[in-house]
Amino acid sequence: MDTNKKLYCACCGKEIGDTTYDATSERGYYKVLDNYLQVNYFDSEEDNIFCSEECVLQSLSVEFIYLDDEEEM
Repeated sequence: MDTNKKLYCACCGKEIGDTTYDATSERGYYKVLDNYLQVNYFDSEEDNIFCSEECVLQSLSVEFIYLDDEEEM
């Protein structure tokens, strides 16, 4: 990927840059590494760039299910 190209979060559109850090204060972005998802879910490299874990989860429609709610189903 071109290192001079501006990167944006595929979920929220936030620019990835000097203000994007993970929990360890390392500069960068999140990317799904699963080969199946890379081939079948993401149309391009730019669709697989996220500013936070929350944006990755939202993009993949991942949701926490409470056990008490599941038992009622």
